Amino acid sequence: MKDEEKKMKDEESCACGHHHDGECDCGCDHGDEVNILTLTDEEGNSRDYYELEVLEMDGAEYTVMQPVELDEDMSEDEVLIYRNVYDEDGEFVSYDPEIDEAVADKIIDEINKMIEEESLIGDDDDDYGDPDDGDCGCGNDR
Repeated sequence: MKDEEKKMKDEESCACGHHHDGECDCGCDHGDEVNILTLTDEEGNSRDYYELEVLEMDGAEYTVMQPVELDEDMSEDEVLIYRNVYDEDGEFVSYDPEIDEAVADKIIDEINKMIEEESLIGDDDDDYGDPDDGDCGCGNDR
């Protein structure tokens, strides 16, 4: 992908992935903002991705992301991994999808370890409801 643009949505999101505009007294953890990356391909098509994690591995930085709207052939547990490219001044330039398979395997192992430790995804006994049904479990309409 080329001419990528990184942006953060100005909406806050609870841990279940729901977007809340402004104050909400639902009791969800609103402390974590969700980064949305907009990537533009060579043909000028833009697509939004959730930035799940940024990891350093073997001297480089990688971003683990997932499309906001999954492709038909993509399961919910699949992710994309890109190497972050920086210029000589340390400014972000682009995401490089061409990464070594061994590095990708290490990153996936690290993500799986984080999931097991519940630092990336909460446990299944949370009170957030199902993010796909528009209900975070708080009972407040948004």
